[in-house]
Amino acid sequence: MTNRVTEKHRVTAKQLVDIILGKEMSTTEIWEAVKAAHPANTMTRQELALRLRSMIRSPDVKITKKGCGPRALYKLTSVSDKFVERAEVNYRANPRTGTPDKTLWHFHPKELQFCNVHKMFDQALASVQGRI
Repeated sequence: MTNRVTEKHRVTAKQLVDIILGKEMSTTEIWEAVKAAHPANTMTRQELALRLRSMIRSPDVKITKKGCGPRALYKLTSVSDKFVERAEVNYRANPRTGTPDKTLWHFHPKELQFCNVHKMFDQALASVQGRI
């Protein structure tokens, strides 16, 4: 059984931004506003908290957080188009939406060399331990 959310039941980043932009709201108030605006959505409070946390960490979003825990207040000031586009591209349940950002997965040749050496070492160690 997969835990995939159909596209019509998922609140997109743009929809979430439209709901909370310019308002100071707690996670409960945001969750209730999302439920009111999109009654068929399946977002849990944990998913909402994760999405808010990713917005706080993003350099493309200006959001302030006052307090901590369930009583924390969030105020979304601005969001770049880059964040909205990447939020949809990076959504793993439906990889076909948007254009993939291939720059996220490029490694320096030295990093690739290290990864390959680590992989070979791990495989050699596994064969000695009899895990293969």
